[in-house]
Amino acid sequence: MNVISKLTLQSVMALIIMATISIDSAQGNELPTETLQRFALDLQVPAMKNHDIRARKIIVPAGTKIRQHQHSTTPGIVYLVSGSIIEYRGDKERILQSGDTLREDVDTVHSYFNSSSKDCVLIAIDLPKTK
Repeated sequence: MNVISKLTLQSVMALIIMATISIDSAQGNELPTETLQRFALDLQVPAMKNHDIRARKIIVPAGTKIRQHQHSTTPGIVYLVSGSIIEYRGDKERILQSGDTLREDVDTVHSYFNSSSKDCVLIAIDLPKTK
């Protein structure tokens, strides 16, 4: 792998942002999710063959729970655009507000709950396997 490929791979990994989410909402429906952009990485970074980079806008309605899930194969980073949401990781609870970010890496096992009366809007960027 040449120096440019190594630097590009490191840049992509540094910018990674949320894995595919399993959803349990109060109504039993999936969350509104809009794919903002997605493309294969192998032409950009050969070492990332069979992976895409994906950016999504996810709306978590008030009162919605996202069941526990893991990110062992799809690392990412999440940015909270508006609203607030509670993240549960192990025995820790964290309230995320507008402007907060979180990393979802190989060790991440977590769930969320939007306990507020307003929708929460997230931007998630991750590296899913190519479909």
